[in-house]
Amino acid sequence: MKKFFIFLLTCITISAYAFTDIRKHYPYWFYRYLLEKKNLFPFLDEFLKPVSVLVYKEKRKLLLCNRYGIPVKKFYVSLGRNPVGKKEKEWDGKTPEGFYFIEWRNRFSDFYLSLKISYPNFEDKLNAYIKGYNPGDYIMIHGFPNWAFLYPWYQKILKYTDWTNGCIAVSNEEIKEIWDLVDDFTPVIIKP
Repeated sequence: MKKFFIFLLTCITISAYAFTDIRKHYPYWFYRYLLEKKNLFPFLDEFLKPVSVLVYKEKRKLLLCNRYGIPVKKFYVSLGRNPVGKKEKEWDGKTPEGFYFIEWRNRFSDFYLSLKISYPNFEDKLNAYIKGYNPGDYIMIHGFPNWAFLYPWYQKILKYTDWTNGCIAVSNEEIKEIWDLVDDFTPVIIKP
């Protein structure tokens, strides 16, 4: 029964993503239905628990994926102010690309709830050393700047523009949700 339910969920999710031109958002109604019927599906918490973070820079999407590789949450992100290409040096305004993990979290940063990504990895350090650059550090997944609550209209501008120095930014409500769902040392895959 458990395998059949997983197969059924996989088919529904694949069919939902097959028609992305028609319906451009995740089927939230299905997720809410499963939460309401939680007692019927005792392993639902395990199924909905994200174990990896996948970022598509070109599409500006951040996906939280479960252990079967099925996306359970999707968010729109803002990237570095110069988003095309892989981050090579400090202050270039690019968001890194590659395999990383969440190193630690900071509740008291300059931005609302930041999750530190393990940039630079060995490849990034080696590439920067060969070219004679400083690779930079402190690439985070975070919310809006702490002062942005004073200007609600400005938050709408930040949501749909690339404004960071290479970090991945979401709204404050979304980073709170990501903060609660994602554990430390969760893999983060950033694709072009």
